Amino acid sequence: MTQNTNSRLIVVDFARVMAILFMIQGHALDVLLAPAYRQGVLFDSWLFLRGLTAPMFFTLCGVSFALASLKRWDSYAHVSAPLFRRLRRFGFFVLLGYAMHLPVRSFRNFQYLDAAGWQGGL
Repeated sequence: MTQNTNSRLIVVDFARVMAILFMIQGHALDVLLAPAYRQGVLFDSWLFLRGLTAPMFFTLCGVSFALASLKRWDSYAHVSAPLFRRLRRFGFFVLLGYAMHLPVRSFRNFQYLDAAGWQGGL
């Protein structure tokens, strides 16, 4: 694999960029494609490949995380400040993901939320 002086794996970075571009292309085509063209073998093949972009992106992010963690594995193997910093960052992104899927736009609007709102989102 191709490496530069910082010992980064350029192949992993390039694959992540490609996954991001495929994801953008998939969302853009899904929004812009007319209903008349949403049938046939070509569309079904595109839909199958579009379904692979998110797992590919997440797998490559996991590989990048593992490669970054291997350099400092000794500091993560026991309870330490770097371990807590990494866990706090992980927790932040988990909470951010859940906050992005809340069925209301602000916490004040929870009082107006009914059962249908919880099932349907915004």
